[in-house]
Amino acid sequence: MRTSTPKTVARPEVLKIRVEVCRARKQWEMMAEVSNHLRKIEPDEVGHSLNQAYATRRFKSEAEAAEILSMALRRYYDDALVRYNLACYWCVMGRVEEARAMLETACKKDESLRELAETDEDLVGLR
Repeated sequence: MRTSTPKTVARPEVLKIRVEVCRARKQWEMMAEVSNHLRKIEPDEVGHSLNQAYATRRFKSEAEAAEILSMALRRYYDDALVRYNLACYWCVMGRVEEARAMLETACKKDESLRELAETDEDLVGLR
């Protein structure tokens, strides 16, 4: 008995599980591709951009991941996690002052991020 068809495999619920399987297996390129597809079919879901950037960082570069989040910031301007992650990538890239300003804005939007930032290895350059 066949349990999956092309229609069920392409459903967002199935693709979201696939993203998490790729994360667990560290299949970064596949995770980025699936997240990019999800971003297109569910454009209001900010998590798809965050996942695409996360995976892209791991198989390409912080610069390409930051570009994904810079584009996402235009759509999700008030999203604290987009700003936080962009600050992380910028900090790792040596764009410390831009990272500091972006992190401050993220923490104003979500105070709980301040505590996370204190131990985040990506933000060492700000301490």
